[in-house]
Formats: sequence, C-alpha cells, structure tokens
Amino acid sequence: MLIPLSWIKDYLDLNITATEIADTLTLAGLEVDKVEKTDLGFENVVVAKVLKTSPHPEADRLQVAEVSDGTNTFQIVCGATNCREGLVTALAKVGAKLTDLDGKILKIKKGKLRGVESCGMLCAEEELGLSSASSGIIELSDNYTLGTSLEDLYGDIIFEISLTPNLGHCTSVIGVARELAALLNLKLKQQSNLKISETISISDKVKVTVENPDHCYRYAARYLENIEVGPSPSWLKARLEACGIRSINNIVDVTNYVMLSLGQPMHAFDYDKLQGSEIIVKTSKQDEQFTTLDDIERTIPKNTLMIFDIENPAAIAGVMGGLASSVTENTTRILLEAAHFDPSTVRKSCKALNLRTDSSSRFEKNIDPKNPPQALELATSLLSKLCPNLIVSNIIDEQARPLEKKTLCLRKDKLNKTLGTKLSLGDLQEIFTRLDFNPKLDEEKNFIEVEIPSYRNDILSEIDLVEEVARIYGYHNIPDKDPACHISNLEHSKLYLEEKKIRSYLVQEGLQECVSCNLISPKLAHLGFDFSHTKDTLIEVLQPSSIDQSILRPSLLPNLLQAAKLNADFQNFSLPLFEIGKIHFKDEGNFHERPSAAILLTGGKHPHHWQGNQKQCDYFDLKGILENLFEKLRIKNISFSKSSLSGFHPGRQANIYSGQDLLGIIGEVHPNILSTLDIEKKVYFAELNMSALFQAESLNQLMQALPQFPGSDRDWTLPFSTKEPAQNIFNLIRDVPSRLLKSVSLLDEYTSESLGAEKRTLTFRFHYRDDKKTLELKTVEKEHSRIISMVESKLQTSKK
Repeated sequence: MLIPLSWIKDYLDLNITATEIADTLTLAGLEVDKVEKTDLGFENVVVAKVLKTSPHPEADRLQVAEVSDGTNTFQIVCGATNCREGLVTALAKVGAKLTDLDGKILKIKKGKLRGVESCGMLCAEEELGLSSASSGIIELSDNYTLGTSLEDLYGDIIFEISLTPNLGHCTSVIGVARELAALLNLKLKQQSNLKISETISISDKVKVTVENPDHCYRYAARYLENIEVGPSPSWLKARLEACGIRSINNIVDVTNYVMLSLGQPMHAFDYDKLQGSEIIVKTSKQDEQFTTLDDIERTIPKNTLMIFDIENPAAIAGVMGGLASSVTENTTRILLEAAHFDPSTVRKSCKALNLRTDSSSRFEKNIDPKNPPQALELATSLLSKLCPNLIVSNIIDEQARPLEKKTLCLRKDKLNKTLGTKLSLGDLQEIFTRLDFNPKLDEEKNFIEVEIPSYRNDILSEIDLVEEVARIYGYHNIPDKDPACHISNLEHSKLYLEEKKIRSYLVQEGLQECVSCNLISPKLAHLGFDFSHTKDTLIEVLQPSSIDQSILRPSLLPNLLQAAKLNADFQNFSLPLFEIGKIHFKDEGNFHERPSAAILLTGGKHPHHWQGNQKQCDYFDLKGILENLFEKLRIKNISFSKSSLSGFHPGRQANIYSGQDLLGIIGEVHPNILSTLDIEKKVYFAELNMSALFQAESLNQLMQALPQFPGSDRDWTLPFSTKEPAQNIFNLIRDVPSRLLKSVSLLDEYTSESLGAEKRTLTFRFHYRDDKKTLELKTVEKEHSRIISMVESKLQTSKK
C-alpha cells in the first residue's frame, strides 16, 4: 500500500523525519518496505520575491524585474502580466533544470532578451508541471521563506507499507494516521464539518432492499443530481497517482479518494441506467453473464452476492461494478453506494471469479461498519466543490442489526507476566487512551476494561490487548531476559546416532545426500518388484492426495533413480548420491518399517580433466566405498556373496554379509529398469539395512602397536573359472590358520583367448610379518608353501 506523507499530515502535525516515521511504523507491525521521494521534474527552483519591476526598453510586453532569493539579487526578464513588486514566486536559477511536456529536460542558462541580460527564469505552474494550464507566473504565499527549494514545498514522500491480514484498520490514510497518533502520543486533527444541505428525499428516487443481511450488514446510498463529469483537478490526480491509482474522471476519482482516505470502498451508479429505481442486494439464483467495468464478460457463479436493479445485475458486491451502469461523460445523475459486506462472502466471490480489486482486498480484511455514512458525506462534500450546481438527497441507511459495543478486560498481572514488564494500571490507562479504547480501571480487581472501537475488528480476546500494549509501549522497551534452558536427561536414540555417523562417513567418501518423500507412485514402486518385493508386499495409502504419492516406498532405489533421471535431463550425468531413510513393506500380514541407507553411482568417476578421458565409475568403486564404510564402523568378517536378483545385472551383483548376517545388496542396475526411465548411463546401487549394521558394529576398538619389524610379500597365480567368484579363494586362504600371514589382496586378473572361454588367471599377494622378530627367508618360504598347499588341496577336494 502506498501512502503520501502529505496526506498523513492532513490528520497529524508531525515534526519528525520520514525515516523516523518509517521506523516507528515498522516497530509497531506496519512494515515499511520503501520510502522514496516523488519526482517533480525540476531542480534548483527556489522561492523568491520580486523587489521591483521596470519596463523593458526594447519590448512593450516584457518587464525587467529585480528578484531576491533572500541571499542574492538577480535581474530577470519576464513576460508575465502578473509580475509585480512584492510578489513571492518561483525562481529557476542559472543551471536549474525543467522538464517540458514531451519529457525533454531544459537547462536554464544566462542570456539576453532584446539586449537585456536575464540571470534565470520566473516560472509558471505549467512550466513546473504543477498544473496543465496556467496564466502568469506562480504566486506563492508570503509566509514562505525566501530561498526555500520548491522540491521541499511541492515534493512528497511516499511510504510503501506491507500489511498483514489482521491490519484491516490500516488500509487507509486515516488508519495509518491513527496508528502514528497512538505511537507518538499525538492528537488527530479535527476534520471540518462535511454535512451538505439536502434538498430532495431519497425515498422519492430509489428503494433499497437487502435480501441477505448475513452477507450485507449495512447498505447506505445517496442520490445526486446536476453531476458534471470531467477531468479531476491536479491535486486529486496527484494524490491518487501517488497511491498507485490511475485517474479516470472526477466522479470515479472521488470514490477512490474516499476509499484511500477512510478505507471505505464506494461505487457510483449512473442513476438513469438503473432499471426501476430500485437496488436489491441478494445472491444470484443462477449463473449470470455479466460485463464488469474492465469490459470483460464474466460468468458469475450461482450464489454470488450481487447488487441488482429491478431487472439486471449492476455490480458484484464488494468486488467490481458493471459496465452497463457505469458513469460516463454523459452522466448527470448518480447513486453513490457505501456498504459493509461480509468478508468471507467477498473472498468467496473473488476466488470463484479469480478477480481481486482494491475494494475486495479491503472488504476481505473487514472494514469499519460505521464508515458508510461518513464516506458518503466526504464524497458528497468533494463532489460539491467539483460540481457547483449539485443537488443532494438525504442518505438511506439499511442496517441488518444495530452495532453493539464490544468490551474486553485485561488483567495487569497477566500482561506483565506475558511481556516480562512492570507496567502499572496507570500506564495501561495511558496506552489505551492513546488507542482510543476508552479505558476504565478497576484497582480492586487489578484489571482494566476497554471498549473496542468499531474499526478494530482484529481485537477479539485478552491476548490481543496484550499485543496492543506491547506495540504501543514498544517491543524495544521490553527488557531482554536470558531464556530458561531445559536440557533433557534422555539419551539420543541409538539409531539416530548411527544414522548421523553413517551420514558423516558417506559425505567423507565424496557422496552427496538426497532427501526424498516416502510416498511414491505405483510405477516407481514396481521397480522394487525385482528386489524381493511383490505387489502383495506393497503398502498402499488409504486416501492419497494424488496417484504419485499413493505407495509407501519398498526401497530407496526408485527415489534415487528419479533423482538421476532429473539430473540427466539437465545434462548432469555424473552423480555420487546417497540417501538415509525408511522403507516399508508387508510380510505375512505384518507391517515393517526398516531404516536403510542407499548409495547410487553413475557417470564419471572424477570431474573431466584436460589431460585424459574421463573414467566411468564401476561396480568396484561402489564396493570400495562400502568397504571403507565397514572399516570405519569396525564391522568385521565382511564378505560379498553372489546373488540372483532380477533387478541387477546377472554377473554384477552380490549380497553383503558380516559373518552369517545379511547387511545389504550391491550391484549394477539392470538395463531394463533403466530403460523405463530413459536413463542411458550405467547405474550402480547398494542398499544397506541400518539395523543390521548397528548389530554388526563393534563398539570396542582394540588398539595395536605399529609393526617394529619388516614384512615380506609373496605372489601366487592360479587358473580360475570366470563363473566362480574370487571371494571363494579368499575364504579358503582365511580358513588356513597362520600366525605370520597378515593380509591377502587380489593383485591382478588376466584373461585371453589362449586361456580359453570362461577361463582366467588370478594373482594374489600375501604379506607375512613376525611381530617379535625379523623373518628369515626360509621361514617365509616354508609358511607360504604350507598355505598354498592347503588351499590347493581344498580346491581339488571341492572339484571332486
């Protein structure tokens, strides 16, 4: 909402700066987003006085004037007929800038007119852009101080204020002025009597019927004759434009002026276009075709509150009038309307029509029910100045019920306890007096009773009064207190700590966390059918908000694949992702919720480098990340056993065990699954059971001294089938007891056509070390031969 400072000053005598006003309003809850000056189109124009004039020696219609700005005297050649001695006017000094009607900037220069030097220019209102036409130079008040800039006199400051829904009483200039008056402890200026003499009876001109009093609490109207429709005066245009409203004509502009001034929306009907001289406020019985003021034909839904004449709809109540009954340049008689419509009814109409207006936004916030007669009086007063021959009727005022006084009580102890203050009843009385709440003290019961003004629809209970005291007293004046800190004695959930630890470890591995919804679509849920899940194991939501969120996910794979697809659509193909969350499934009628952790790798292993081609990640990159994770969690006896899940590539998948306990699965996602989501890159996926990880984790870590003696390595190469996993060899080696063997690793895999189909050679590296002495060569050879002999024996036995 935009409000000019000059308009606020019509109600208050302010002696503080615009910045201080903005700060005061913001601290009270009326957030001022912007404070800016209006652009007047001129610079370096000051108040000056004509000291004396003399005829121009070479021109009959020009005068030579001596002009003072209070400091210096200037000789000005002027052609205005009203240029005379003693006149206070506007002087554009040398170097001043003016803007013409075409927007071109004119710079005032020192020059000669008919041989006489002129050091500046005396300006008319039209030349300064203060009016569209003028005769002679501007005549200013003698009270103005010479040398004062005209930007300070005619310029204005505009406040842009954001209002929350509960501040309906501040949607007007007088509303903001009331707030400032209370905050600064000032008195509002008394407005002059706006009562206009009434010469005809409205009952002879129009009848008003309100059929839905629950939707229209009050409807007031006034009939006016001898209307002269035309352009608005410059002061009225300027005020409306400063508030962001376009000037239309003097009648419409007056209704908008009243809305901005008092917060009361109004509408003017062309009386001669109303059929039957009757106004009926009622809801539409059926869908209506109605053309609004913006020249758009709209379908008005059934049960929309509207204003009808005897035959046709004339306006959408509280939203917008109709084009058929609008004021035009030929209008001579009007019917002014000011009403109080139910906020929810107006909001319902706006939602149904997808139409919001300045009028509807005020009705939705609930306006002052006492305003309609006052708004009509103000509008009539303004119109009487614009239309000298105006004939006015009395006001017809239909009220559904009389306005009731609303009172509330505020306990002093309750307030001080809530705010942390030590305010007395006298302090509260002063604050509520400033708010115009008519307070009454009860010192025996230690509370104060207030009468809520009709325009304060946001005050409903005692806590609202507490808030009002806090606003006026000043939040910055409430003493700060250290908050009480209550620390729970309960320990964190062990599963929560495990998740936090695993999340940290996976981030250290260079993975990026994903957070997705537990609810997925049936299409994504079907991806889990290839991972030991069936349709019978899925858990469906009873009343889903949409089909895309109708299944509790049985695996973390669908969400991570969806993330991979989304990134691929944006040309981001390299993704190291992980997610920690819960999966859900049924098993023999029982519902299970399992905490899980999943990892997905796809695309390049590292960012592109200019020195070489980017390597793609593979199964073993994912396996290495898992092995690092297990090492950090101190999970021992890890093994990868061949699996046969149809969701993975047949030869690139495994179950992960710790001893005999299944920890999770790992593999390359089957191309058939990737094709359903149009993912072209290979995707590697692993999912771990968090509960199983927690059970397998070794909480106690045994520390060992660093080796004091050197070790010795031996390699062993053997032929092996490609159908058998290398893990089998590791298992056989580990089954051989040895005090000297410290580690075994796969050094190389070799395949060629000469070896034959499904044949390969594997090279393992054995590392030996004695913790008490340096190993001799023969000792290493003897131990190595013993281990190889036992492994080969077991291999021969397994083949038989």
